[in-house]
Amino acid sequence: MSSLTNGGLVFISQASVLVKMHPQTVRLYENAGLIEPIRTAGGTRLYNDAHLDRLCRIKVLSNSLGISIEGIKAIFALEDKLSQCQSEGERQRRAHLRREKALLDEIAELSKKQPHSPF
Repeated sequence: MSSLTNGGLVFISQASVLVKMHPQTVRLYENAGLIEPIRTAGGTRLYNDAHLDRLCRIKVLSNSLGISIEGIKAIFALEDKLSQCQSEGERQRRAHLRREKALLDEIAELSKKQPHSPF
């Protein structure tokens, strides 16, 4: 799903229409900890595109695949963990590339200082 809100925020009534879900179901998913809308100072729920995408995923997992709320929580937790692992792997890859470049730079400097062998 892409940009249902045109980059803005919508109220729960609008969000429920956009994702074709009853507002009470949206609240149920919020109470279960599957979604956390933005709250105004007065407590009004506001939803952005990421929230709506998540609601659509919840709907597919629940309605189409028959996965329970606890199962959906487990799926989201695993996705979060995978994302963290990927981020850590990317961080380690960049650190390795920096070390490798530093070693290559050091070798290049040393080769400039060493007399060249005719062999």
